[in-house]
Amino acid sequence: MNKKLIKKLSLFTVSLFTVTSLMTFSPVNKIYAAENTNTTNKIKGVITKYFKSEFESIKKGQAVQEDTIIGNEKLKEFINLRNSREGIWYKKLNYNLLNYSININYNSINYNDGICTIDLSKNTQFSYDRDPSIVSKELNAKHIITLKKIDDKWLIDNDIDNIENINKINKIKDSNSNSSNSNSSINNIIKISVVSDTNNDLDQKILNLKERSKNIDTEVNEYKQFIQNASQSRKNKLATLLPSPNGTFEGHTWQVDYNRMAAVNYAHTWANSQNNSYRSFEDDCANFVSQSIYAGAPVMNTGSMGWFNGTLIAGSAWINVGDQWNFLISNTGKGPVAMDNTHLYGIDFGDLIDLWNASTKSYHHAIIITKIGETGDLYFSAHTNSRYDYPLVDAYATGYYLEGMQRTAHILGYNN
Repeated sequence: MNKKLIKKLSLFTVSLFTVTSLMTFSPVNKIYAAENTNTTNKIKGVITKYFKSEFESIKKGQAVQEDTIIGNEKLKEFINLRNSREGIWYKKLNYNLLNYSININYNSINYNDGICTIDLSKNTQFSYDRDPSIVSKELNAKHIITLKKIDDKWLIDNDIDNIENINKINKIKDSNSNSSNSNSSINNIIKISVVSDTNNDLDQKILNLKERSKNIDTEVNEYKQFIQNASQSRKNKLATLLPSPNGTFEGHTWQVDYNRMAAVNYAHTWANSQNNSYRSFEDDCANFVSQSIYAGAPVMNTGSMGWFNGTLIAGSAWINVGDQWNFLISNTGKGPVAMDNTHLYGIDFGDLIDLWNASTKSYHHAIIITKIGETGDLYFSAHTNSRYDYPLVDAYATGYYLEGMQRTAHILGYNN
């Protein structure tokens, strides 16, 4: 095997638009393992098409098949099922994609014996015709993608977008960065990419999508009804959602009203970064929501429920989805006071929503409402994957989450 040469190539960013495709080049230099520029550009074209197909499926109302660029049959089946569901979902809801862009940042591209391993991150933004002024963003989404050269074609073999697995790979990269064997790090990355449990995850996701496809009409109708109810309750200013003047409501008591816009502003500010005043975590969704709520209800609770985040330790109610929910709706001491608003639908800015994962059958993700559209659609901001004013409808389009199991905590105020 020839010793790999290392050379610097200019990083470029590919921007995709629904009407035209534009290519922009970044002056930032990245290190790629030796391979000719033509091959690298072909592979980048495959990656671009891979990410573009999801939005094109939504735009067309049917799946854009990935048969020509994916070699792994499990991954191909999953992507085709996902694209099909999303295309049908938005078509039935009568949502029209106005525009989208995807910027891909290639951190490294390594070639080794017919295998190409790519470490990348992407920023995506898009909007729908229902709320054309709201631009939704997914920020710094990390992927490690492996391609194999088969019959002189580069085909995607694996796509690791799980943060835990990516962190494991990056630790191996760091540990081998000073190795005398320049291929040591590359070989380990490829090994983990191929033998990781990604395919096992795909089995469950494929099974879930097949099952969910049987009930898509029911799910679409449930979502339509949910948005109608949520919108109507806000318009009517239902008495059941309005606190009494002295800060008490249905057994909940608080001293200071929740500053909703302070919570929203915090979530917008830190959607794509970490506030170093707090500890950060690999699974960071509940931690981010707690920080945002704290901005609008700035008193922590160090009691047995543990809604706090210190420099060395954080309470379970601050960082765990289930414990966070239980604390908020039952707290009578210091800190934020909330009510279970799951069936009242009067969701407001700065409120918490927990999403039920259809595969793991658990409340798996916490988000905070940061925008409400003119037509009643809800938009959220979140970590672990950084989301900024992201449409709630998209969470259910993917089939990952089950709308019928969603739960909401309406933050009322806080106690000192």
